[in-house]
Amino acid sequence: MLKEVLENLRDGKELKLDYLENQYSEMICVKSLSFYNGRWLVGELNCMSSKDYGFGTCNCNSHSPWDEYRVDRKNALDIIKKYIENKNKDEEKREEETKFLNNLISSLE
Repeated sequence: MLKEVLENLRDGKELKLDYLENQYSEMICVKSLSFYNGRWLVGELNCMSSKDYGFGTCNCNSHSPWDEYRVDRKNALDIIKKYIENKNKDEEKREEETKFLNNLISSLE
């Protein structure tokens, strides 16, 4: 997974770190990591009332709904490590629940 994440970042794809559901039941990325022009960037939605993202009525005329800031390599790698750990934990939980459901069904036969 690490190689895939790093290749995607190198190829200009964002690593989407966190999502929120907006008022239209759409999952919107609210935090991401990217690598652009030799720089590690973290992007975050900073207007939780942004009309453009379906969170409210703010037109964001006097501010940007999205902020980006640079992070150093160590912080970027820490973010990637945490992302992979969370993905692995999520996969383990799904497998555990699937196994539980299969065992429950088998016990009822």
